[in-house]
Amino acid sequence: MSGLGKVARALIGLVVVLVLLFTVRTWYSDYQVAARRASKVSSRSTSGTVDATAVVPVQGQRVAILVDGLSLRSTPETSTKVVRPLKKGEQLLLVGVTQSNWLQLRDATGKLGFVANNVSAVKVLK
Repeated sequence: MSGLGKVARALIGLVVVLVLLFTVRTWYSDYQVAARRASKVSSRSTSGTVDATAVVPVQGQRVAILVDGLSLRSTPETSTKVVRPLKKGEQLLLVGVTQSNWLQLRDATGKLGFVANNVSAVKVLK
């Protein structure tokens, strides 16, 4: 191989190493930004913990019930009152999602309640 070919291969290798270093640096910077945001969110809470029952609103989606007897509950906890049992095939309006992964739903009669977001029991429709 000629001297010019060796120089060209060395330059290509250097460019590849620089691109990889830049990519890793960018990923690390993104990670640091995300970590800072997460730190700010958790520091806003007075107790130092995130409220797992706080509902993040969702609009325009429906949820299909995949099993009979799923309970629509008054709060996002298994120990709370059942608003009513749901039937397989029933569709409800998705109102929100909690930090603890419960879905807040509204049925056709306007009743509001929660179900656990379990892929074998419910399916969020697009």
